[in-house]
Amino acid sequence: MKTAAPETKDKDQVKATLRLRMWFETADGVLFGLGRLLLLQQVAEAGSLKAAAERLGMSYRAAWGKIKATERLMGVKLIERGACNRSGYRLSDSGEALSRRYQDLFHEVERFAIDRAAKVLQFKVQGFEDSGSKSRASRTIDEAD
Repeated sequence: MKTAAPETKDKDQVKATLRLRMWFETADGVLFGLGRLLLLQQVAEAGSLKAAAERLGMSYRAAWGKIKATERLMGVKLIERGACNRSGYRLSDSGEALSRRYQDLFHEVERFAIDRAAKVLQFKVQGFEDSGSKSRASRTIDEAD
């Protein structure tokens, strides 16, 4: 019994979605990445580290530890107490700048990878956002733009 040869598809018929994870590490651990970006975005939106942690499904202690680790490694504060100093947090100027710059870099790296893939691969490549399917992470990154 002969097996039929697989059907050859035209390059435009095969559509792949590029997915990237990008983070920065030091010898002491994770410095910054998408998870910490999402945490900062949620702090900015909710005005609370506790609420931000809950929204992302992590404990307050884990969220606090991630923020403090990055602050220690970078030597800057990412969040600060709200105006009345009694409740809530907001992003510091350094936290806002880091969030914005990381997002810009992420989108630049993603665009480069998509453009490069289109030149070297045998199928069409699109970004995750272009696929029509958006995760909570990509929606959050876009909404902050």
